[in-house]
Amino acid sequence: MLFGGETAESYYDEGLTSLSRGNVEQAATYFRKALELDAGLGGAWHQLGRCYYRLGRAAEAIDAFRRAQELNVRHTPLDLGYALLLQGAVDRAAACFSQMLEVESVRPRAMVGLARCALKNGQFDHAFEMASQAAVALRADQLEAEWVAGQAAARIKLRDAARERLERADRQIDKLIEVAGDRPDAYFLRGMIYYFLEEYLKALESGFQPAEQRCRPDVHYCVAHEHFALVDILAWQGWCWRALDHGEKARELGRRILKLKPDSQRGRVLAGDSSAEGGRLDPGR
Repeated sequence: MLFGGETAESYYDEGLTSLSRGNVEQAATYFRKALELDAGLGGAWHQLGRCYYRLGRAAEAIDAFRRAQELNVRHTPLDLGYALLLQGAVDRAAACFSQMLEVESVRPRAMVGLARCALKNGQFDHAFEMASQAAVALRADQLEAEWVAGQAAARIKLRDAARERLERADRQIDKLIEVAGDRPDAYFLRGMIYYFLEEYLKALESGFQPAEQRCRPDVHYCVAHEHFALVDILAWQGWCWRALDHGEKARELGRRILKLKPDSQRGRVLAGDSSAEGGRLDPGR
């Protein structure tokens, strides 16, 4: 029974509680119930958008954030930007993040969003600059900014800067493991960090393999605005084994991916399909 009775506000509060505990699907159910009772509850639209975003449902997240915007919910363009980025609408996402640069309280996070847009557009110098500035401003919560800055630096071969940024990000991952060590999130991010540090065995043993052990095959995960599922974990492992010249291990992972997702180009490449090699060989794609 809901504390406070069957009201929109009670369902909204229950949704916030569920979301804080990581029960995203349950939280979305509560927010939808709140909106059935009061469609003008802007906060519920915003939080429902956050749920859909974390579940990888970009189109539904965008719709919910648009409704929240219409109801003048503060800072909605920041979350809308990430949902648009997840959908692949990079220019529209950048416009949202740029709008939030004018709001001092969220300016550093908007800079991280713009850095991610720059990464998508191959503007690695700009991504590094924006994310590095954001990391200084964020101080206590720098994980995403350091991670974005580090991978941007790695892509343009700024090896010392990449190592410094990525190692800073890695030190913060222990906090995630303390809070939710039974989930794959932190381990997946750690695997990516070591991959960009070109420490492939470490990426496997300290990151992707523990992530796979904790990953449910039917669940979509999101950590520091990185979205992944089991096929992504397998793909990154495959790229690690390729980098280590263990071709058969990479091919086996490719075959596993194709069983889960028959149209996966990453799976075809890893499985040894030469006709797929012309694609973009990025483990995150």
